[in-house]
Amino acid sequence: LMEVIPGLVNITRYGNVRKTDAELVLGIVNSMITRICISLPAACTGIDEDAAMHLFDLFFKMNDAVNLLQQIEITQLWKQTLSSVAGGKNSSPVIAGYATRLLADHKLIAGDELVKTFYYAMSAATAPGIAAAWLEGFLKGSGTLLLLDNDIWGIINEWVKQLDEEVFTQLLPLLRRTFSNFSQAE
Repeated sequence: LMEVIPGLVNITRYGNVRKTDAELVLGIVNSMITRICISLPAACTGIDEDAAMHLFDLFFKMNDAVNLLQQIEITQLWKQTLSSVAGGKNSSPVIAGYATRLLADHKLIAGDELVKTFYYAMSAATAPGIAAAWLEGFLKGSGTLLLLDNDIWGIINEWVKQLDEEVFTQLLPLLRRTFSNFSQAE
């Protein structure tokens, strides 16, 4: 369902050449988004890395579609779903990190609460591969956050410094993939 939402939202917002009734499509979109939000937290648990990366891309498009739709009820439902995914103990780490980033973008997590979430995700008790995947999800789309938030920069810096050389070498490709998606200036 997440794959078709962006196209349908564009029809409701901008119309199409077939003069499709936007109100009819809007009703369908609202129903589909509700179904997505109900089933998405469960769909983010117990999945392999390939499925997580596919779902990760769909999250990006779905968030843009919900923002374009500009309906308060749908936006609230989406934020609740993001909170559920980000707080889920068994959610895929890359998706949980991205959901946390979206919550931060929506100003639902900020300041000390965001730092506390980061400490939990990047703690020594968390397996380094899981922490690196969570970090990749959180930094998706922009590294400017690292430049603007010294607390988060400090947490990431301390996490990297405490890694053993062998673990760091294992995580380097994942970290390189995370940071290679930043713009030249970042």
